Amino acid sequence: MPGIRQQRATEFLQSRPDGATTQAVAEHLALDRGTVWTLLSRNPLVYIDRWVKSKEEGRGSNTYAAIWCAVTVPENCPRPDGKPVANYKPRQREENP
Repeated sequence: MPGIRQQRATEFLQSRPDGATTQAVAEHLALDRGTVWTLLSRNPLVYIDRWVKSKEEGRGSNTYAAIWCAVTVPENCPRPDGKPVANYKPRQREENP
């Protein structure tokens, strides 16, 4: 079961469809960036969508920042009702020579 900080980070990212950097999440949660990186990297509901050039002061020019996004979890697939699927043809099994 996720902790409250992990839930808050997920909710923050769900409210931003374009994602957010680790720094933005850290500022929102008032936590250290390293702590937020650990929270996000262990969270199965978020992922790194892309990397962008970092604009932080004091970092090298070839530094990139991860943009984290939240997974949109779909509803469960409805259970089949037993009716045949239209235009369905079962594949013939190939016999091994």
